[in-house]
Amino acid sequence: MPAAGYAYAPAYLIAVRQSLKYSNTTSEYLKTTLKYLKTTLKYLKTTLKYLKTTLKYLKTTLKYLKTTLKYLKTTLKYLKTTLKYLKTTLKYLKTTLKYLKTTLKYFFLSVQWHSMCFVAIVILLSQSLLINLALRFYPASE
Repeated sequence: MPAAGYAYAPAYLIAVRQSLKYSNTTSEYLKTTLKYLKTTLKYLKTTLKYLKTTLKYLKTTLKYLKTTLKYLKTTLKYLKTTLKYLKTTLKYLKTTLKYLKTTLKYFFLSVQWHSMCFVAIVILLSQSLLINLALRFYPASE
């Protein structure tokens, strides 16, 4: 049998060596894990910043869409009013055209009547003139 403590020493040294090797591997693993966690934290911070920016963008987009909707409603109201105005204007123009036709009809009837009156006056004056001339050249016998 070996001397006391000598047989166990190499086994103990092997165990210590294995333990140190395991500790070094664990230490490397922990360093890698820490590096990974730092990278993940950096990624999460960047993602949070991106999400905040996206939220801000979405809020702005929503505000823009609400404003656009309000504008479209106002435009629709304006178009309805314009259509109503155009219908009223068309009605007015039709009435005006009817009035003008009636006015022209009465104007031409009036011109025709005045022309007939003028012709009648000319005829009467001509007859009166002829009678006066006849009486001058052919006086009435006494």
